Amino acid sequence: MRFSTIILAAGEGRRIGIPKAILNVNGKNLADIQYEFFSSFNIYEIKIVIGAEAERVGRLLEHNESLVVNERYKDGQFSSLIKGINSLNSCEGVLIIPVDVYPLEREVVQRLLSEFELNFDAIIPVFGKRRGHPVILSYEFAGRLTDYDVINSRLDHILKGAYVKTVAVNSPSVLYNINEASDLEERL
Repeated sequence: MRFSTIILAAGEGRRIGIPKAILNVNGKNLADIQYEFFSSFNIYEIKIVIGAEAERVGRLLEHNESLVVNERYKDGQFSSLIKGINSLNSCEGVLIIPVDVYPLEREVVQRLLSEFELNFDAIIPVFGKRRGHPVILSYEFAGRLTDYDVINSRLDHILKGAYVKTVAVNSPSVLYNINEASDLEERL
């Protein structure tokens, strides 16, 4: 099957002080780390959606060919998701990952990819009783999301009414995200 990945990295990173796309983790920008991680799987195409400080962020990232700029990033993360979906070529599945879900375990992503089935709208990892990331959407379902109101929609709310397959995983990494410097320090 052919998979694409959308790395959602358009936010301002207000709590951490810089856009998370360019957050330095062991000498590399977080968006580049995510790009390289997902490219280590057999991913057809990867898009990094940036927005806040787009010119600066674009200069600092290594993978400029995959950048998609969301000028309306202040409309929320769903607007970045739609911008990313609209930039994709046809595939079967679309992995959606916020840039700050870090670090992920390779085995978890491999398991999600292997569990993907076209008859579901989405595949979602679950640790304990909590849903996490990355979410894999069918390309057909992702295309339907472009009909939603960008400002007032949230993927997690839309998925409540979708045909979803949950996959229990043994790693809390699907729940991690970096909001403050201390979050990153705890995981390194």
